Amino acid sequence: MNRKAILNTVLALMILPLAACTSTSTSLTRTWKGATANEKTINSIMVIGVAKQSDVRQQFEDLFVDAFQKKGVTSAAAYRIVPESNQLTLENITDYKGIIKGAADKNRLEAVLITHLISVKEEEDELKAHKYEPGPSESYRDMGAYHIYVFQNTRNTNSTNRVVDRKYVRLRTNLYDTVSEKMIWSASSASVDPDSVDTIIQELIDAIIDQLMADDLIEP
Repeated sequence: MNRKAILNTVLALMILPLAACTSTSTSLTRTWKGATANEKTINSIMVIGVAKQSDVRQQFEDLFVDAFQKKGVTSAAAYRIVPESNQLTLENITDYKGIIKGAADKNRLEAVLITHLISVKEEEDELKAHKYEPGPSESYRDMGAYHIYVFQNTRNTNSTNRVVDRKYVRLRTNLYDTVSEKMIWSASSASVDPDSVDTIIQELIDAIIDQLMADDLIEP
């Protein structure tokens, strides 16, 4: 393969990850686990989604509950077990911890999982050629030609570098022990260029449950 063909192949392969980045993707950016987190496996959870729109909150809680139930974890949506008269308002916000604990205790739920929005904003991402790490393709077996190309283009600000605007939706999910009321686990997440609320919710649920299993808080 001549040098021109190699460069054309490298360019084509470099475009792929940039294009892929425009699709919706939710991932956990940070997790924390308390010292008492693994004292026992959690078998029952109350799910709370903090949202201005009641339909979004109900959808979030119901989908999370369904996902937990499929993993064998007893769970309940907060909007279904907190009395209508005690739904969160500005008037009862200072007493809401007691309301949540009361509902969890009454339904014998060991933990409370709460998800809330941190921010929604546009951010600039600079995508550079040197950030891409190719796999063991036959096209890259000529080390000299490939590395010369990458080195030259990462030094040239007018080459394949791009600055793109992306929307980031950042959420935080905290897990509390019902008895002690202390946080035992937490995760921050970021959704990049989300197409819909539905997509964010489903991807977040999958990521959270996978991590809870990986951290031995719920059984696989």
